[in-house]
Amino acid sequence: MSDENRTPPPAPKEMIRTEATNGFHPGRDRLTFCPGSSPGGVPQISLMSPPAAVPAYYYTCLCDISIWMELKTFQSGLSNRNLNDTAASLLGFLLTEPKSGWDIVQDVEASIGYFWNLTRSQVYRELRSLGEAGLVEVGETGARDRRPYAITDAGREAFFAWLKKEPGLDIVRMQGLLKFFFGDYLDEDTLKRFVTVQKIKHERHLAYFKEILPAVEAEHPICGHTLRFGIRHEEAMLEWLDELPLVAARANSSP
Repeated sequence: MSDENRTPPPAPKEMIRTEATNGFHPGRDRLTFCPGSSPGGVPQISLMSPPAAVPAYYYTCLCDISIWMELKTFQSGLSNRNLNDTAASLLGFLLTEPKSGWDIVQDVEASIGYFWNLTRSQVYRELRSLGEAGLVEVGETGARDRRPYAITDAGREAFFAWLKKEPGLDIVRMQGLLKFFFGDYLDEDTLKRFVTVQKIKHERHLAYFKEILPAVEAEHPICGHTLRFGIRHEEAMLEWLDELPLVAARANSSP
């Protein structure tokens, strides 16, 4: 048969992108499925243009049809390797007992919510992802349409793997400080109002932290020490607000 009459090999069929390994660039690299491209007609999965840092397993992998036909095999999901800080913290709240999403939200708002910004929608979204990844088990809907979440053995393993990793750099987002950064463009009345409102918030937080400190330290000493950090922060903020210079005449103030 001449080359002109040969049937061309099937074109690669793009598969679901994965970010399961360090060095993989989702905007540049992709997985492809090439039917019959490997010896014996076994499906081959290839990572096109693989970076050198990616292990060979991730860009040349022979597998049977039952694996590559399963969509979840190539879906990005939570695992020990890519468990984000927010999802990991939710696993931490489930270490002692199963809890509903509503219970976890209450726990978050009364504790880490003071230094780790987390919305209710994020909590439920992360719980859903944790369930899909097999790190939590979702129970049947109970009273008030609440569903209990229980951590699995895989979830415990993932949590402690995350907990033992070196903490990264802190990301600070303080809206009040951001406004005061441009405070020279504000009139004195607005500045005084900002200071008053900020002081009320910090005084409230300080009183709450001091109230719960003895009980927290008695049961969880290291956790209690993070609470002492919160107390010092609130005290420092109140002192800083008292020292804020309020100048009556501001040449750069807005009309």
